[in-house]
Amino acid sequence: MCERASTILAARRTVIVDGHPGETLGGEPAFVRTIESLDRAITEADRIMAGLPSSTLPVVAREVRKAIEIADEPIRDFRLAVRAHYADLNDLVSERQTLYLTLITALILVGGLCLVFFWGIYSRQHGRLRHSEETFRNTFDRAGVGIGHLSPDGRFLRVNATLCGLLGHDAAALCERDFRVLLPEMADFRAFIEPIASGKSAVINLEHAYRGQQGVTALAVLTLSLVRKRSGEIDYVILIMEDVTERRLTEAQLQQAQKMEAVGQLTGGVAHDFNNLLGVIVGNLDMLDTMIERKDEAHLHLQRALTAAERGASLTGRLLAFSRRQTLLPRPTDVNRLITDIGVLLRPVLGDRVELKLDLAAGLRPALIDASQLESAIVNLAINARDAMEAGGTLSIGTHAHDHGGAPGSRDLPDGEYVTVTVADSGAGMPPEILDRVFEPFFMTKDVGKGSGLGLSMVYGFAKQSGGHVQIESMPGQGTTVTLYLPVAVATRAEVA
Repeated sequence: MCERASTILAARRTVIVDGHPGETLGGEPAFVRTIESLDRAITEADRIMAGLPSSTLPVVAREVRKAIEIADEPIRDFRLAVRAHYADLNDLVSERQTLYLTLITALILVGGLCLVFFWGIYSRQHGRLRHSEETFRNTFDRAGVGIGHLSPDGRFLRVNATLCGLLGHDAAALCERDFRVLLPEMADFRAFIEPIASGKSAVINLEHAYRGQQGVTALAVLTLSLVRKRSGEIDYVILIMEDVTERRLTEAQLQQAQKMEAVGQLTGGVAHDFNNLLGVIVGNLDMLDTMIERKDEAHLHLQRALTAAERGASLTGRLLAFSRRQTLLPRPTDVNRLITDIGVLLRPVLGDRVELKLDLAAGLRPALIDASQLESAIVNLAINARDAMEAGGTLSIGTHAHDHGGAPGSRDLPDGEYVTVTVADSGAGMPPEILDRVFEPFFMTKDVGKGSGLGLSMVYGFAKQSGGHVQIESMPGQGTTVTLYLPVAVATRAEVA
């Protein structure tokens, strides 16, 4: 290939065919033949023009046109070759584009499916976590016991509503305080939880009196346990607080009732047997009384024996009353009229230093009781009240109608309507340790020789045997109040005693 063709080939490496850029075609045979034909045509034209004068331009034009026509066929072949080449190239590009689009679409679909799959797993796990958190929060907030989380040094971190109610503070106020709100005397919380921190014990349990709402002292059971971090350090302390004031009160009442029942069974059995023996003794003494002359010295000793036997019979009667084995004759009784009659008899017994006040409710329904036993119970209570007011005071006896499911502080009074008889004095009162035992037989607060210790026991037995209840309230320096609950009778006016 001549130098001019090489120059053209080097300068025109990129060929434009139908407006589309081609690739490097220096190695294409059709392209080389076309360039060579053009070079030969140009060379022939130069030769012809060099041998002709300038006046023969038409002739030159014809000769040039002939020379150029030599390249027409190669150029047409070249154009066809280029078009075929680009058709193959376009098919290849289209196939590659289709492949690329298919791959991209597949990747997008796989990615979408993976995203949906992992989103479903995340949603389920997140839902379970949220449900678990809601369950914990509801259990924590709505628990019937006080729950709190404390830091290792005793500061409140979280508290539930029950704990706030027990301690009489809101959550924000409690979280600004520490465990000393429950145990003011505690100096070092870490030393207090040392048994569970060291592993010697799993929990700490204690029963402690605390000051709750409105400064009221109550009783609670406290349970403390630990939650540790992965490293083994203490994360927080769990406090569970349960108010057991009512439970302990109920347990104490149950124990007292069981004790009184046991003592009643014992004393009732002894009193019954002793009463039978006294019956034989008194009968024989009465027979001897008819045989001995009254002037005889033996008759004096006989009278003393009879008096002692009668006192013994009276004592056994009181024991039987306590044990609820005495014979009662209940009938509808006008309690107000009975107390009014008793008041006349009591005024001389009480003396000048004790003022008697009667507060009797009008329209009171009759009570179903043994009137003589109620009279004896009121007299016993009045004498005890007089003895408790050595310097004088006021004795109040009142009646009221009571319709309640149970007497305050009582768990064994059946539902129904009752007549209450209240005997209150302004005496010295009694401390709790004595108040718990006042109904026990032979328990006395008086000096030796000033009573038998059976007065309140008899009142207790009478109230229980009558289907009622007795309640006593007292505090040192504030006097004592005894309330009898007597069942209401259904009776006509003619039946009322």
